[in-house]
Amino acid sequence: MLTVAAPSPRLIAEVTPGRSFAAERLDDFDSALAIAEREATGGTGTPFQGRAWLSAWRRAFAGPQSGVAAMAIVARDRATGELALVLPLAQMRRDGLVVIAAPDADVTDYNAPILGPAAPTDRAGARRLWAAVRRALPRADVIEISKAPRVLAGRANPLALLGAASPSTLSGNVIDIDTPFETFVRGFERKLRKELGREKRVFEAIDGARFEMATDPARAETILDALARMQAARIRALGRAYRLDDDDASSFYRMLVRDGLPRGDVALTALVVGDEIVAALLGVIEGDHYAMVRLGQAGAPWSHFSPGRLVIMETMRALRARGLKRFDFTIGDYDYKRRLGVAPVPLVDLVEAASWRGWPRATRHRAKAALRASPLARGIVRFVRGRRG
Repeated sequence: MLTVAAPSPRLIAEVTPGRSFAAERLDDFDSALAIAEREATGGTGTPFQGRAWLSAWRRAFAGPQSGVAAMAIVARDRATGELALVLPLAQMRRDGLVVIAAPDADVTDYNAPILGPAAPTDRAGARRLWAAVRRALPRADVIEISKAPRVLAGRANPLALLGAASPSTLSGNVIDIDTPFETFVRGFERKLRKELGREKRVFEAIDGARFEMATDPARAETILDALARMQAARIRALGRAYRLDDDDASSFYRMLVRDGLPRGDVALTALVVGDEIVAALLGVIEGDHYAMVRLGQAGAPWSHFSPGRLVIMETMRALRARGLKRFDFTIGDYDYKRRLGVAPVPLVDLVEAASWRGWPRATRHRAKAALRASPLARGIVRFVRGRRG
């Protein structure tokens, strides 16, 4: 079992030319998030760094039984005390190494710091900030922060400026809407507009058909159960592994909905026909940013009106009416996202050795990233694969 040494925070100063930073390590998310809520005006994390998400993550995936220790780094400008960032992290054992990583567990789409007013926007400043963060961390073999957006609310992510960061093989998908929703829909090409209109009319013509946005906890639990069943059935029918129904993941989503729904941090929506839930969508909200997390849809006899796409459109319509502007389809490259006009969200992976034991892992990561970035290497790989038939 891993523990984070020293329950009281340590203050570490990194004194280098230019702006210098101090970092402290906290052994829980809640205290760090309270600091972020007071001082990181503008909401420069993502919905996956919100209180509802991180609180549920810690309770589901961290603790003595799992051997995972939650922590957070709070870094400030050493001279002024202004907040630079709050960085949620977790310490664990993985492949025989002590790893400090983002709180992910294969449920988090974006891992990111919450930026304060003193966050640097240049590489030199990012290096100084990272040096302070590193010295506030407990001992480890490797540091891994994957799926980190390059830009957060229009500001450079300092982690993406570091030499150890490389482009991720994954990307996010987002649509920004600052017009009425119907104006946004009219911007689609004619064929898609007709499809969307037909799907909505067909659904609404069914007796007992309705769109629901859950507000009651008991009803939310029913919708979440239906979503999980539909999602599991669909993914397994495609011959793919499905792991979101294990005990930890199931507990995580239940706590997320139970605690986040009353605060408005979670949106759980559904298409219902009579007593049957035929599609459901779970998303998280931070400010005017809505991120889709899980989608479930029934097959026949409901597939003729594309219930998955329709529940997405109706959810966006309802949330746009509430003033939300950023609709995040998160990671995953699917045709329906492209047809709706998503813009890519570039992500980076940061892997850095923290001891000699971590060097092989970090070196392998850098080598793979270099190969992906090299046109010559990509050409050789394609040639070899072609020769193999």
